[in-house]
Amino acid sequence: MDTFFISVVSAVTTTGLISFIVFLCRNWLIERLKASIKHEYDLRLENHKSDISRREKAALIAELVAEWTHPRESTKRLNQLLWELSLYLPSEFVKDLNATISKEQGCKPINDVLVNIRSYLLNGQDPIGPSDIRHFKDPNNPNMISNGGVRT
Repeated sequence: MDTFFISVVSAVTTTGLISFIVFLCRNWLIERLKASIKHEYDLRLENHKSDISRREKAALIAELVAEWTHPRESTKRLNQLLWELSLYLPSEFVKDLNATISKEQGCKPINDVLVNIRSYLLNGQDPIGPSDIRHFKDPNNPNMISNGGVRT
């Protein structure tokens, strides 16, 4: 009878230990999968936020150039855009942008400035060159030319 009792206790204990180990492994695996999926979605969300931020910055730059190339009654919006861009763009781009907009001697053409900023916003991965950027000539603005630049 003692042997039977020891066999039953041994079987129950072994079964309990194996069940506990399986339970722990199952929970560990489930948590690892959840963490892996969460990490993947967090990366995707961060990339999406980065894309949105990049597009917003690009829109501000486009608006600044559009404001600059067209006659205006007030420079308020032009100043606001330029100041806003100067808060986050690297200093070299701010200097180039200021020189071009101010029509300083020897300044870069606006298409070169746009391509440089675009390359920065895209982390250097950009096949677009200055000759690839086009805009239409405004018949009311003699400073604009239609081949991708603005006369200085």
